[in-house]
Amino acid sequence: MAGVEDMISEATRSVNNNTHGTPNEITEFYADRHGKDFLDALWCDMSITFWAFRSGNHEAVCFGTDFALTSAHANRFKEADQFQDGASEIRPGDIAFFPREGLAIGHVGLVRTVEGDVIKTIEGNTSDAVRHRTHLISKGMIVGYGRPNYTKELTIVDEATRKFFDEKFKQTADHATELFRLSDHGSEDPGRSNHHKALREELQAFKTQVNQELSQLRSTLNRITTTLDRLTPDRDVIGGGEPPQG
Repeated sequence: MAGVEDMISEATRSVNNNTHGTPNEITEFYADRHGKDFLDALWCDMSITFWAFRSGNHEAVCFGTDFALTSAHANRFKEADQFQDGASEIRPGDIAFFPREGLAIGHVGLVRTVEGDVIKTIEGNTSDAVRHRTHLISKGMIVGYGRPNYTKELTIVDEATRKFFDEKFKQTADHATELFRLSDHGSEDPGRSNHHKALREELQAFKTQVNQELSQLRSTLNRITTTLDRLTPDRDVIGGGEPPQG
């Protein structure tokens, strides 16, 4: 599945999970694709990329690439004639761009609802967390917005594949929770200490397995993308991994 509701649902999940600080699941996702320098970088547009990827909207929202640089993302919408200055006619699912510290564009958020003059967004790296934010159109703080073409989204990853990896990530999170719980009490007796060590080794092995499976999936997606490029030679895709903003 892919569309506005799925995009907003993924962003809401990050809010509910209290995603904050760095590294977090968003910066880890981006760093895995573009290098460890992104683990502790500014991550507002990494959030948009992450939600788009997980919701099946990567092509519509990010044009098939990844963005950490907000100005580059805005320019890509402009190149596709999908950018609107200001906030007139903005709607849920749009990608809103904001100024930051002297930059014409330096922050970004996902529009969740629009009610008259009030725009409610979900934004990553706002006060170092994923949070709900409220903006007034009349304040003029929205530089402009990109409108993803959700209706033309091509979902390459099927529901069964996504469910498989969601379960893998949940198992990893459960292991991590247990590991951190034990780390507070692991020194109380030798049995707990040994269990702590075994669990750490199991977690590392499981992480390696998941990374290998993700790598295989990514290779498959890359082959599909290459095929699409041959079929549509004028398809415009720019590389990810830009210096971050936001």
